[in-house]
This record gives sequence, C-alpha cells and structure tokens, in this order.
Amino acid sequence: MAKRGENIYLRKDGRWEGRYIKGRKWDGKPSFGYIYGRKYIEVKQKLTLLKVQFAKQPDMVRIYGNGTVAEWMDYWLEKLTRPYIGETTYYTYKTQIKTHIVSRLGAVEIGKLQPNDIQDLVNGKKDSLSAGMLHNIHRLLRSAMRAAHEKGLIRDNPCVGIKLPRNRAKTPRVLTRNEQQKLERTAVKKGAIEYLLCLYTGLRLGELCALKWSDVNFETGALYVRGTMKRIDGKAVIGAPKSGNSEREVPVPAFVLKMLRIRIKQTGGNGFVFGTGGKAASMRTMQARLKALTKGIGLEGVHMHTLRHTYATRCLENRIGMETLSDLLGHSGPQITLKYYAHCTRENKFASVRKLKAIAC
Repeated sequence: MAKRGENIYLRKDGRWEGRYIKGRKWDGKPSFGYIYGRKYIEVKQKLTLLKVQFAKQPDMVRIYGNGTVAEWMDYWLEKLTRPYIGETTYYTYKTQIKTHIVSRLGAVEIGKLQPNDIQDLVNGKKDSLSAGMLHNIHRLLRSAMRAAHEKGLIRDNPCVGIKLPRNRAKTPRVLTRNEQQKLERTAVKKGAIEYLLCLYTGLRLGELCALKWSDVNFETGALYVRGTMKRIDGKAVIGAPKSGNSEREVPVPAFVLKMLRIRIKQTGGNGFVFGTGGKAASMRTMQARLKALTKGIGLEGVHMHTLRHTYATRCLENRIGMETLSDLLGHSGPQITLKYYAHCTRENKFASVRKLKAIAC
C-alpha cells in the first residue's frame, strides 16, 4: 500500500512503482506516467524531480497527454458532434476522417500538429480530390481543432490560414421545357410516374423511396414528407427526414394526383407508393431506371436531383417566391434556396427587363 499522497506502490515483482500526472485527457481526467525502481527511496527521489518539473511547465497539464490526432478526432466525433447530427452525416464524417485525415495525420500528437502538416495534406490530395471535398475535410479538421483549443488542449488552431483551392459552385443541371416534355411523355408511356411526381413536387430521392400511401391525402391534394431513405454504413434505412424543415406538406398538381389514384387501385394502396411486396423501392433502382429512360430519349447528364432542380426552376419561372419555394423544397431557410437558384432569379430579371418597351418612341 502507498503512503498517503505519495502514489508509490510495492509491486508483486518486488519493484517499487511511482505514478505521476503528465497531462490531462479531453475529459479533464489525469493522464499518468510511471517510473520503477528496486528501492523505495530511488523511486521517491525520481518522482519528486518529475513533480517539480511538471509544476514548472503548467502548459503540459493542459495538453492532451500523448493524445494523437486520431484519438482526438474519434472523441470529437463520437462525444462532441454525433449527438447533434443525423446518422447519414455522422457516417459521412466518419468516413472522411478515417480516409483523409487519420490516414495521414493520425499518429501526430495534437499538441505538435502544425499548419504545415495540414497544408501538406491539402497539397497532397488536391490532384485526387475535388475542391469541394478538400473544403469539407478542412472544415472537419478545423472544427475538431477549435474544440481542442477551447478545452485548452492546444495553444492555437493549426487550421487557420490554410490555403485551399477555389470551390466554384456548379450550376445545377435543369431540364429545358422541351426536355421535360420528352421525359414526361416517356414516363407516362412506361408507367414511371415516380419521375413525374418528382418533377412536380421536388421530392428528394430518399423522400420518394420512403413515401407511403398514408402520406398522400387525395382530399386536400397534398402529400406529406415524413421520412426518408438513407444509406447508413452501406445499408438502406428509412428514418426521419433530413432536417426539421424537410418534414413538410407539398401540394400535388391535379393531373399527377389522377395518376396516383390509378396506381393506388392497381397496387391496393398498402405500404410504400413505389415499393413492391410491402418493401420500399431501392434508391439505386430508381436511379438506374431514370438513367435508362433518359438514355433512350437522348438526354444526357440527368440524375434524380436534376428533377428536383427542374421543379425549383419551373416554380421560379412561375413567380413563386423564394420563401415559399424554400418551404416546398424543405430547405432550412430562403438563403439556402437562393444559394442554389440565384442564377434563375437573375435570368428572370433580365427576361422581364427585355420585355420593356420605350413609351415615347
């Protein structure tokens, strides 16, 4: 047994063991170091010197012991971040951290991580990853290091001042009116009304797959987005919508509602609107079928999200306001909608001005 306050113990092998605090973990608990000796007085002297040494270096107590970037990223994701994000976002973060951050910087102690290390990471991956992905990786690392700084584990955030490639936002692919007409005719002919529903409600792919007949109100002419299909750890799972704003009521045009009435009679109206045998349709099947349809009529670059973009564009062309469109799309706010569709409002303004005619001439 140790003498009170000394942390020196006699081991079973006959040696004396001294324990001292060499740092603090993320939760404030001490990280211990150990020394050994054949004599009690030998260990006590070494322990006294070490305690004096660490007392003179208070910063050492604030640094996360010998904690590595890998250990801190794991704690930051699991304890500080996971309770506040969705499962899909969690697995996306986990994959990005493991693949791009830990694989390169994982063994580095967070107290020794330097901006040059992070800049080298960015430079080494800019030829293999898109600018958008590099910005995502940097954002993750910066957030984790900010949390470490706030907890006193590091003196400065090493992610500040990192040079990143310019992230140019791509203009979303939108069907022209002629292209939309061709796709609609083909979809009706093939009985693929799921794509018409997307074109006239703006549903996301996961929301379409999770749609149940109980979510469709034929009396009011609306459908209710109450769930979405997600891929979590490689498996398709139906859960809550992407966010609180994603849970919404969406009006359905009368001609699309008429097609749904026909379908409900054909399928019996149980379970999922576009599923079979009581099971929801898979997202991959939905995508593959659309690809086959568009390829058959000569349309290129059309994906499921293209239908959503087209819906939003047609709404703006018909003077639906940005706030209303934001609600229809399930965005968190009009600023998000404007970010994606600012080009549409600009085109509308120019088209409107071109219609003006001189009064005096």
